[in-house]
Amino acid sequence: MIALCREHADQADSGAFRDEQLRTLKAGGARRDAVRGRFNWMRQEVLVRAGGNFYYRTPVIFELGAMPCVWLSWDDENNLLLNFRMPTLSGRPRASIEENFWTLPADVDEMICPPSGRLVEVMYRNGDRFRAEFLQVSNAAGLAARYPRGGVSSWASKLEFPLTLAEVWETAAGTTLEFGPNSSRIGGIVMQENFASDCGVGIHVGIPDEQLRRLFPSDLTPRDRST
Repeated sequence: MIALCREHADQADSGAFRDEQLRTLKAGGARRDAVRGRFNWMRQEVLVRAGGNFYYRTPVIFELGAMPCVWLSWDDENNLLLNFRMPTLSGRPRASIEENFWTLPADVDEMICPPSGRLVEVMYRNGDRFRAEFLQVSNAAGLAARYPRGGVSSWASKLEFPLTLAEVWETAAGTTLEFGPNSSRIGGIVMQENFASDCGVGIHVGIPDEQLRRLFPSDLTPRDRST
């Protein structure tokens, strides 16, 4: 039997794969370059905590104008995949995630990415910051223990356990947009510990195309979203 490579073994120990996915990897082996820079958290149910709020079965979590910024897509096996595009006023490309593959431009000031494959955190000199982390949650009690102020008991019955928890937050320095670790700030509005389920779009903010081009210098054309 072919054993898992060190990278896949670390990810498996952290709960990144379903049982049948582990059997497939062990049976056929895996190329290291196929998972480099990728979050291998592919369970079919994903709860996203973005900017201190919770989103479940919501394909587009945050959208600026015609530009989706945090959204989910599906692969051929119906696994949910995370996508993220980071706004910035720096005029430089920023970290992004496309269907669980993360990309970090060369001008990153500091990066944290442990071998478990469940976390990436990026800091830039101008104050831009980005973090994404994947965790396995077995039951409502575990979720409530992680978020004691999240009011989990009032909506946990809507979830299917076990599930993957994707935590995403970012700070775009110099803007009025912030999806921080505990709250979301859009202009003068602050939102925290809210739960949204079965929505087409969680948050939509209408802004002119000119502002979009300033905030997303490496994405001049809004990408079609998968819903």
